[in-house]
Parts: sequence; structure tokens; C-alpha cells
Amino acid sequence: MDLKVVCVVACLCALALAPAEGAIPKCCVRTRSYVSAQLVRNAYRIDIQDSTGPCDIDAVILYVKYRKSPICVNPWGTDKMMKKLDKLKA
Repeated sequence: MDLKVVCVVACLCALALAPAEGAIPKCCVRTRSYVSAQLVRNAYRIDIQDSTGPCDIDAVILYVKYRKSPICVNPWGTDKMMKKLDKLKA
């Protein structure tokens, strides 16, 4: 009887300590107002963060080659950035 209780407690502790990265989204907490054309050119992925979801602020997220963390950009200045990106890719 005691062994069963110890096993149940051990399993519950293991579940509680397991990483829950899938449940917690990674949100930008601050944004840049300017991004150089070279960073935009080196972006291999661009995501849009919306404040209506689990995150608090609107942002454009750039995943750039050779950088560990993504760059969060203010979406109000992204019109010019996206035009530059379209010109560079054309």
C-alpha cells in the first residue's frame, strides 16, 4: 500500500516538474521601432503577433539567420520594411 502511494506521488511530481513550453506562448514584451534592411534581408521567417491573443502587444517577429533570439518590431513601421523586403526578393 505504501509503495503505491510513493509511486503515485513520484509520478505527480514528475508531471509537475515537466516543462510546459507548448502551453506557454513566447511573446514579445518590447519592440524595436527601426530595423535595418540587412536584418530584413536575412530573415528566414516572419510572424505576426497580435494583442488579441495571449500576448499583450502587437509585433512583427523576425527570425534572422545567425541570431539566437527573434527580433520584435513595431508593426506601425513595417509597411516600409515589407516594401523593402518585396523589392529585395524581386
